[in-house]
Amino acid sequence: MIVSGFKLWIDRWSVDDAARWEGVAAGLLEEAGADDEAMDPRALASACGLRLVPVMDSAGGGACTRGKLIRFPAAARAVRQAGTIAHELGHVALDRYDEEQSEPGAAYVGAALLVPRRALDRALRRHGWELDALRAVFPFASAELLARRIAELREAVVTIFDGRRVKARIASPWLAPPPKGLTRIEREVLEEAWAAGEAHADLVRAWRLHEPGHDRVIIIADAEQLALRF
Repeated sequence: MIVSGFKLWIDRWSVDDAARWEGVAAGLLEEAGADDEAMDPRALASACGLRLVPVMDSAGGGACTRGKLIRFPAAARAVRQAGTIAHELGHVALDRYDEEQSEPGAAYVGAALLVPRRALDRALRRHGWELDALRAVFPFASAELLARRIAELREAVVTIFDGRRVKARIASPWLAPPPKGLTRIEREVLEEAWAAGEAHADLVRAWRLHEPGHDRVIIIADAEQLALRF
């Protein structure tokens, strides 16, 4: 049984916000000499003159103090450490480029540092929405972050399940809100992914990911396909 009551991540920012934040991320990568390629956030922090400090409280997340250091959870998985560092670099970059500080802004910039737009455009032309192939191109990004980046740059709806509970349903920011309930085709690929690990039907794909503490399914659906099939 699917548990509803999920979050719709569609009003966190405007298209103009997204364009500014993409520019902030691109600027910081260019400063560090990475241009539009994915870069280890640890090396990026060092290039920005920041010191990384591992902390043992894995639930504590990360914190940047006066732009000089970034704390990150030492016991967390590598991609979570990278995500924490990148998020704090997002705050640093917003300051550096005179943009207003916000958690959505730092999250967006951090994701764009781990998965730069032009690099993702090239990878999508080569691999489509194959998460396994994309994770090889962007080794510092989690599967969830990659799926969210696809929704930020393509007309897509991403749904993330933890167990049978929907954690989030994300639509491209320029689209109308997606239907709250899953479409028939999403339900079909969801059930097949639970059983077989992966499923696809037309332009709707699903993957089951076994990660420490999580049994997760990610669905990426072309927005037009959902509109036609609801």
